[in-house]
Amino acid sequence: MIARAQVSAGTILFLTVLAVAPLRADPATIFSNFGPNLEFQDEPTHGWTINGFFSPSVGQQAISQLFTPSRSYLFERVRLALTLFPGPTAIDLFLQADNDGLPGAVKDVIPLHGLSTGTAVVSGQSVAQPLVFANNPYWLTVVAGGPGVLAGWNWNSTGDVSDGHNFAATQGGSPAGPWGLGLRSELRSAFEIQGQVQPTPEPSSLVLLATACVVFRRSARRRAAQRHLALSRSVESSSNRSFI
Repeated sequence: MIARAQVSAGTILFLTVLAVAPLRADPATIFSNFGPNLEFQDEPTHGWTINGFFSPSVGQQAISQLFTPSRSYLFERVRLALTLFPGPTAIDLFLQADNDGLPGAVKDVIPLHGLSTGTAVVSGQSVAQPLVFANNPYWLTVVAGGPGVLAGWNWNSTGDVSDGHNFAATQGGSPAGPWGLGLRSELRSAFEIQGQVQPTPEPSSLVLLATACVVFRRSARRRAAQRHLALSRSVESSSNRSFI
């Protein structure tokens, strides 16, 4: 009887896992302001400066752009339009939480080193794949990956503009800031965020999970009661033999 109860509970748990955790699918595009076929403004000077190429007064500039996912997902991959000038070709990408309208705590880092000089769409794969929640604002930050890096984050071709709330820049060359907003009505840079959308369990899956929990609880209680009864009989048998 005990063995049959254990098999039944284990079977229900296995079926529950299959119902609640679907097979892994290809990453979904969570945000993109590229044009068709990943189009962007591909002129080398059509973008925001990373690490002060256009003017010495710019300093060690880093740029951050805001996006808000409509669904929860595992952050997996970033694509962005970059121009890398001769010299070191290292860029670091940071996923940051929002801190009162500015880039805040770092959620993930994607180093892109050994890139090719020129203008192109580059991709970075997340290793940590943090969970990013629906309707929460996040920032994608681009920082020079080492001294001497001269780069630009090219603008999109879709008319997506900065309104003072989705664009941040810092002269500190670090995701720590200090950050400043501004540049109203200027074009935002081109980027795309991809991830695994996290589904909400169907009601039938939740019922199956609840059923599995009940069966496990009853099975555990039954096994405990049977062990207690067997121990009591063993003690009683020993006591009777000692008085014979």
